[in-house]
Amino acid sequence: LASDVMHSRVILLKPSDTVEKAAMLSRKYAISQFPVVQKGSIVGSVSTSEMIWSKESQKVGEIMGDPFPIVGKNTPISIIKTLLKSAAIVTSRGAIAGIITAEDLL
Repeated sequence: LASDVMHSRVILLKPSDTVEKAAMLSRKYAISQFPVVQKGSIVGSVSTSEMIWSKESQKVGEIMGDPFPIVGKNTPISIIKTLLKSAAIVTSRGAIAGIITAEDLL
């Protein structure tokens, strides 16, 4: 299940955050995928592959991609594998509960 492989600590970015801040968080926490949240809603995603081609002063909102797929804590791994490109967000009762990346499924 999603709850068995997810990471409970999810580092969120805002569209107004800079690429420099995102890169610093990536290095500090050794993560490569970030959900982008505005007013409590997931509005996009950013990965290190997008950051390396961007200027540090750029805003995350300028480079973000589509939001990651959203799954529930009880979603089977077999379903997550079909949805996952780089990451999936795990929710519980409407709140972000965790994140799953491709590496977590290996």
